Amino acid sequence: MIENINDFLSIAFLLLILVYGLYITYSIFVKHHEHKMQQIESDYYQEDTDDSRTDFY
Repeated sequence: MIENINDFLSIAFLLLILVYGLYITYSIFVKHHEHKMQQIESDYYQEDTDDSRTDFY
C-alpha cells in the first residue's frame, strides 16, 4: 500500500483536502442554518408587531 515517502505524502495530501472540504461544507451549513434561524426569529417578531395593531390587545 504505502511503499515509499511519495505514497505517504499523496495520501496525506488527499486526506488534507478531504478534511478541508468537510470543514468548508460544515461552515456553509452552519451559516445557512444561522441565517434561517434569524429569518424565523424576524418573522416571529414581525407577526407579533402585526398582531399588536389589532383589537385583541
